[in-house]
Amino acid sequence: MKLAVIGGGSTYTPELADGIGRLLPSVEELVLVDPDPGRLANSAYHLIHPVMVAGIIVTAAADEKVLSDLDIAANTASAWMILGGPALFLLGHAAFKYVVWGYLSWPRLAGIAALALACALTFQAALGILTLLEQAPLGLALMHQAMAMIVLTVAVLHAQGMTAPELTRAARPSPDPADRVGAVARR
Repeated sequence: MKLAVIGGGSTYTPELADGIGRLLPSVEELVLVDPDPGRLANSAYHLIHPVMVAGIIVTAAADEKVLSDLDIAANTASAWMILGGPALFLLGHAAFKYVVWGYLSWPRLAGIAALALACALTFQAALGILTLLEQAPLGLALMHQAMAMIVLTVAVLHAQGMTAPELTRAARPSPDPADRVGAVARR
């Protein structure tokens, strides 16, 4: 039996072909037809890759700026470049993996969250120093306290999240990929 799949150039194609091969042994030939073969290339390589390249360029520029004069303190623009370049790269790479393979890259999104947390910690520390030097207005000092509580709460939740997956992962059985592929093949 020959089987043709319309839309065969999508991100779920490897799982679909594997499921058909295992669950439908009577299929001798599988033809994958994609009505728009340039869609993946356009979105992944023309739109998303420049975001990753921009992240690399911003990171390189931040390195150059910081290493050019080691005696001066980093300013706001340097801090944004130091944290923003890697975040831009991770965001582009997560988007690329989503478009090409169809899944979110949680480690890259966690990296972006860690960079955002580092930015919040830096801002919180700067407000704390200004408050201690008594050069911050009352509103800014209160904002510092609120930011400190938020950062502490996020850090505690993150620490709990790091230990909780091991406990829940051991308690639940691992999913069988054949169940998902079988459901796709039966549709």
